[in-house]
Amino acid sequence: MSFEYPFHDRHGFPLPQASTETDARVQVSPGLNALSVPPRVQDVLGNTVGVLQFPVVFAGYRSRTAAGAAFRVHKRDLCRTARAVVDGDEPLDSGARRLVGHDRALTDLQAGFSTVTRAGLHAFLSWLVEDEAYVDWYVDSYAENDSFAEPDALRDAIETLGRGAGRGGAVATLAGEYRDVLDRHGLGAFETAIDVALDPPLSTTGLEHPPADGRRASHDREGPGAPRVLSTHDLEARAHRVLDAVADLDTETGADRALAAFHTGLREAIGDPADGGLAPATAAGSWATQTAVADLPLLAEPHRARPDDRTARDHQDSVGYPTGQAWLFAQAYEAAGFGAVLYQRRGGDPNWLVSPYVASDAVHGGESYAAVWERAFVTDRLTARLLDRAADIGRGNERLTCPLCALSTDRCGGDDCAFADQLAAFRDRAPALVDAVQTVGR
Repeated sequence: MSFEYPFHDRHGFPLPQASTETDARVQVSPGLNALSVPPRVQDVLGNTVGVLQFPVVFAGYRSRTAAGAAFRVHKRDLCRTARAVVDGDEPLDSGARRLVGHDRALTDLQAGFSTVTRAGLHAFLSWLVEDEAYVDWYVDSYAENDSFAEPDALRDAIETLGRGAGRGGAVATLAGEYRDVLDRHGLGAFETAIDVALDPPLSTTGLEHPPADGRRASHDREGPGAPRVLSTHDLEARAHRVLDAVADLDTETGADRALAAFHTGLREAIGDPADGGLAPATAAGSWATQTAVADLPLLAEPHRARPDDRTARDHQDSVGYPTGQAWLFAQAYEAAGFGAVLYQRRGGDPNWLVSPYVASDAVHGGESYAAVWERAFVTDRLTARLLDRAADIGRGNERLTCPLCALSTDRCGGDDCAFADQLAAFRDRAPALVDAVQTVGR
C-alpha cells in the first residue's frame, strides 16, 4: 500500500514553520496527545528537522494544564459516544446530540488554546533567536551530534521559527504582550502567565461527567450547545486578564523561588479559587499523578513516565534513521510528553510510533498504552469523517477506511485489519448517524 497521510485533526493546530520552502506544518493533536509530521516537512528540513524541538516541547508543556485535560476528556467522550451509537448501545438521536456537543466544545477549545499557545510560541521563539550566544551553542551542539547537519542550515531554520506571528490578528497582538512579559520578567514568569491562562478552574461537574447538553453553560449557540469541563470557554479573554494582572503585580519574578508566589498572585488577581485549577503551581512533575486525570492515561501516562534525565540520542534506534529526526522525536516523547508521533518511516514500518517509553505499559483493564492509543486514533478518525460528511466538508462522502491501514505499508493488523469489526459497524450506521447529526445542527 502506498503511503497516505490522511491525518488532520479537526481539533488540532499547526506549529510554526522552520522553512519557507513548504507550507506544510507539524500539527499538534491535544485530544489524542499526538504529533503529526508531514513527509514534506521531513523532506525539506532533512537533518535540521530537530530544531522543531522548540515549538514541539513548548506545545507539549501546555498540555499539562486544565485546558489540555479538557481536550482529552471531550475527545475521549466523543469517541465513546460514537462507539456506543454504532454498537447500538446509545439511542441515535441522543448520541448525535452528544457528538455535536463534544465537537463544539472541542472547536471552542481549539480556538482559544491554539491562540494562546501559538502567541506564546511566537513570543518565545522571537526571544530565543535574539540570544546569539545560545543559538551559537545550540548549533554547535547539534552539529556535533549530527555531522550531516549544516550549521548555516540550522541557523536558517531557527531564524525562520523566530519570525513571529506576522502582522495583525489575535495571535500577533497577544504575542506582543507575551514578549513584553518575557523582556520585563523573564522566562519563568512568562510561562507561568501562559499556564495560568490555560488552567482555568474546572466546572462544577468536573472531569468525570460533563453534561450531555450544554445549554445551561454560558454559550450563545442554538441547538445542543457544548458540554463543558472548564469554567470558561473563552481562553483568549482569560489570557488578557492574566496579562493585565501581570502588569499590576509589583513583584520580582526572575528567580525560581519567586515563581510560586507570582503564580498565586496571578490567580488571586483574576479571582480563581485556591483549589479550582488542575495543574499545581510550579510542581509540573506531579501533574499526571492527580486524581482528576487518573482516568486520562493517553494524556497522563507519557507525562508521568517521561525520562527527563535521558538525552535524545538514547532512543535513536527506536525513533530511527537521521539523527536530526531522532533528536526531534526523542524530545517529543521525553520532554514534551507526547504519546505518539505520526511520520513517514522507512523499511516497511507503520508510519506512526507510540512512545516507546509507555507503549507496553498496562493502562485500562490491563490493555497496553499502544492498544488504547491506536483504538482512540481509529475511532476519532472515523468519527471525524462522519462529522465532515454531515457538514459536507472535504472527502466526507468517500468510503470509510481504517486510518491505521492508510498509515501502514500493509494491513494495520498484519494479514487483516485489526479494526475490521469496528470499521464494519461504522459503515453500517454511517448514513443514519450522519442524518441525525445534520438534524441536530439545523
